[in-house]
Amino acid sequence: MLDTHTFTLIVDRAIDEMMADDLFEAGLDDAGIGGVNGEPALDVDREAPTFLDAVVSAVRQVHSLGYLQVLRVDGDELVSQADIAERAGKSRQAVNHWIKRDGGSSGFPEPAFGAGTRSPLWRWGDVAVWLGEVDEVSERARTIGLINATLAARLNAHDEAELGAMSSLLVAS
Repeated sequence: MLDTHTFTLIVDRAIDEMMADDLFEAGLDDAGIGGVNGEPALDVDREAPTFLDAVVSAVRQVHSLGYLQVLRVDGDELVSQADIAERAGKSRQAVNHWIKRDGGSSGFPEPAFGAGTRSPLWRWGDVAVWLGEVDEVSERARTIGLINATLAARLNAHDEAELGAMSSLLVAS
């Protein structure tokens, strides 16, 4: 059974008419050209068995062009302490207690960004799992986090040897 999955791919450059034609020919006839916070993007509505399958197939089609890179999947994945409190239906003080309780023995996830700052951010998928609230939304957030970490590693690889080594690590898991 195929479900329709909607997501946004942030790409590394503005998409002109020729690129749009190339994207269509590559199979992205289910994508519209747009932007997110001034960054060029593709808004995709993809039929696939899973969200992960949908995103992976779209990323492969973008990369098949050879001149356009997906930087990340845009998603509601990073949350502040206030966001966590709101989503969990708890006070900010309760969330602060989870974060600082017993020197970290609560097992609350480490911040994804800004650890040691006044405004750290957490991945909602990690927090939802810790809360025991694994649902479709938190699973999507967790998947987006994994995809974005993989895309970041791919973009930071210096050569084919590093890309091959990363692939080997993923396969070995």
